Amino acid sequence: MAPPTNAPLVMVGNASIVDRTRRAFPPPLHRRWISCPWTFWSRAKFSATQAFAALVSSACLCVVVSWAFVRELRLSIRGWINPKKRPAYEWDVPRKTKERYTKDLGYYAREVGLDIIDEVAETDDGFLLRIHKIENPRQERLPDGRGLAPVLLVPDWTLEELATHDLPAMIDHVSMTTGYSKITLLAHSQGAGAAFIALAQGMRPDIGEKLSGFIAMSPACDWDSWVRLFGVMDFIPLMQWSYDYVPFPVFFATIGYAMFAYLFGWTDANWLLRRKTKQFRFTPTPVSSSSLFWWCGKGGWAARGCSLDTTLPRWFDSGCPPLAIYWGGKDTLIDTDALVERLKTEPDVTVIRTVKQEQAEHCDFYYAADALEWCFSSFFAMSVFQLIAGAQSYDWGKIGSISPVGQYAQCSPGFQLDESKPYAELWMGTHPSMASKLLSSGETLKNHLKSRPELLGDKVRQKFGDDLPFLFKVLAIGKALSIQAHPDKELARRLHAERPDVYKDDNHKPEMAVAITEFSGFCGFLPVETIAQYLSMVEEFDTVVGKETSEAFRHVVSKEESTQESIRVCLKDVFARVMGASDDLVRMELEKLIKRYEAGKERLVEKDVKDVVLELNRQYPADVGIFCVFLLNVVKLEAGQAMFLAANDPHAYIYGDIIECMATSDNVVRAGLTPKLRDVPTLVSMLTYKWGPADSQIMPPTKFRSTSHTTLYDPPIDEFSVVLTDLGAETTEVHEPIDGPSIFIATKGDGTLRWKESDGKESELRLQKAGFVFFIGAGVQVEFSAGHAGLTIYRAFVEA
Repeated sequence: MAPPTNAPLVMVGNASIVDRTRRAFPPPLHRRWISCPWTFWSRAKFSATQAFAALVSSACLCVVVSWAFVRELRLSIRGWINPKKRPAYEWDVPRKTKERYTKDLGYYAREVGLDIIDEVAETDDGFLLRIHKIENPRQERLPDGRGLAPVLLVPDWTLEELATHDLPAMIDHVSMTTGYSKITLLAHSQGAGAAFIALAQGMRPDIGEKLSGFIAMSPACDWDSWVRLFGVMDFIPLMQWSYDYVPFPVFFATIGYAMFAYLFGWTDANWLLRRKTKQFRFTPTPVSSSSLFWWCGKGGWAARGCSLDTTLPRWFDSGCPPLAIYWGGKDTLIDTDALVERLKTEPDVTVIRTVKQEQAEHCDFYYAADALEWCFSSFFAMSVFQLIAGAQSYDWGKIGSISPVGQYAQCSPGFQLDESKPYAELWMGTHPSMASKLLSSGETLKNHLKSRPELLGDKVRQKFGDDLPFLFKVLAIGKALSIQAHPDKELARRLHAERPDVYKDDNHKPEMAVAITEFSGFCGFLPVETIAQYLSMVEEFDTVVGKETSEAFRHVVSKEESTQESIRVCLKDVFARVMGASDDLVRMELEKLIKRYEAGKERLVEKDVKDVVLELNRQYPADVGIFCVFLLNVVKLEAGQAMFLAANDPHAYIYGDIIECMATSDNVVRAGLTPKLRDVPTLVSMLTYKWGPADSQIMPPTKFRSTSHTTLYDPPIDEFSVVLTDLGAETTEVHEPIDGPSIFIATKGDGTLRWKESDGKESELRLQKAGFVFFIGAGVQVEFSAGHAGLTIYRAFVEA
């Protein structure tokens, strides 16, 4: 093979063990010459063959170029006679017209304030690569020494070795020199095609773990049409000789454009004309004929119509990075539509964006004057993008794949499900303990919002600053959580000032829970008449409270003239006596209670709480929190029902799967059913001691704006609201623009998300399975379309 001479950003790559027993693209048969021994006669035969090929290919090239040049001249004359007005660009300043013609890439880089550093690196199969590293001298490195936003640009090489050796070496080099464990791969045409080959099973799918994203522009993976002409060993050597020795670069560039425009059906309709010949000073690029066999040889691309093996049921494994694909509607060289359709059948491939630029041709994504706006700006400035959510493992979570958190987390790259591990919470937001990241870049959502504050909306920024005011979660509760409450803002500020090691911020933490499955949890105090009845009928509970306190409470409840405040004072005394009871007293009375229940001697009034007591005792033996069944409501929710947990209200989740949304804070005051720190005095003093029946804790939903299949849960706070969209098969729902940011998760089914960016371009993302999480910027209207299995999504948002 002829080693590449202009591949960018490459270093020495450590040798990797690669499974070559099953190729997604079987090597063509036209490579027998590689194993031939070098004898005098074989060298003579090879030289003669090479000379003959050079002569014939050069003659053919001259014919093609002559014909193409005449064709181009004819088109130019038509343009002179009937000129078409081309758009003007603000950035196209007059001084640029004085740029000279040169094959020195560094000259053009320095003209725009960049620099190119030439480097040499070695691949794992022993070839040296001369590479170009593009640097911005004005750009400062991060405090930890890393470079900023590394992007690897891959040129149009078509070699098998580029996929299996060169590309991995380039990725390793960029990661090493920038300090990033994952980088973004940006490739065009055959470079993108080679990257798809590399990522395929049996090739080098391991490089997918090193990529945060892969942006493929006009990927050469499926043929549409191409006129093919090639020689032996070197692909038309005359091209290389012309590139090196033709004294007039303008002439070479003009001929280069004419030839390729004829062969590939290009036009310069979208290009900046004065730069056309300068761009083609670097085209055509010489390659080896062995590489051409991959595309055109026996058993290769041309025979099968695709660069990957179409007989395989799957091309890619779970290590494939998220993809964004851009292609032109006027591209007659390749058929990207076929590739996009095939990727929809790949279970482990996430396509985060597909954009078909209708007016673009094959090379317009780097030659067109609007290339920056067509592709690069739109990708890095998307207002809707997929997130990587973090899974938290706590003892109370459900185990392995039984947990919906474990199920949903499998949508995150690199997550490995452990069937013996509890998965409790899936975090979606900017909380520093586990901030979500952009799937496309690996950047944290918090940092991304700082760099693009417009995603939050002006009103939200004015009220809450440059961050999300809420944290969105999925909880899988296999074991009861602690008896707890969250402070209001005033108390949070005081607690944080007094004990910053325990209460780590000064914000309140109201919460809302929406059931995904059947759910039960403590919430608010029982009606005081019910508590009084328990004190009368449950001897063990009465003993823990104490005779004097118990009688005082029952007396004030029974008196008609008692005020709400007097009842509240007595209720506080009862709760304080229970939560402050000695461990020995609690253990002794719980033993009596459990033995009585296990013997089936519960009274009628206790039947509704018996099973809860036994289960809590199994989870937390002899814990004082078990007695809360006689003080707090056990609220039961069906899927789709919700309850709001206001500040200073006692609660604890017992069992079930829920969507939870809360104000961003870590402030929790605990007093039971937990091995963590208990702050009983603070909990007792902070509660509101409001009481009421269990059904009063359920928050009624309302219809969400003009939708047909969406329910709104709108708690009486400013930080968040949640909507539930539940679509049947092949159903569509439109969410009108929300004046603030939002995050949604798909919890069931599959479907498609569509929206328009600010530039008017329509975008589409596949929601392949439950667990996909997306961020939606302020002011964006989105459309959800369900697949055959329907689609259920929960979306948290804030408006100011």
